[in-house]
Amino acid sequence: MYKNTAKHRQSNQADYDLYADLVRIRDAFTDTARNVKGRTGLAFTQQFENVKDKTTELQDNMANYAREKPFKTLGLALLSGVFLGFWLRRK
Repeated sequence: MYKNTAKHRQSNQADYDLYADLVRIRDAFTDTARNVKGRTGLAFTQQFENVKDKTTELQDNMANYAREKPFKTLGLALLSGVFLGFWLRRK
């Protein structure tokens, strides 16, 4: 009878340790998921700001080019329109 009780106590202790380990693993996964989410959000925000800055810079460069060379810009726009119209019409 004593052996049965001791074995039962060991089994309960092993179950308790397993449960504690599972809780620690769950907490570790939760922390890792939060860290990954934060890092991903930060990387996405940085990339978005980078793209936004490059787009603004490109827009400024195009506006300056159009101011400096208006006839060349108009010719490129007309040529692009003709090319796109011809290309889209032919199916």
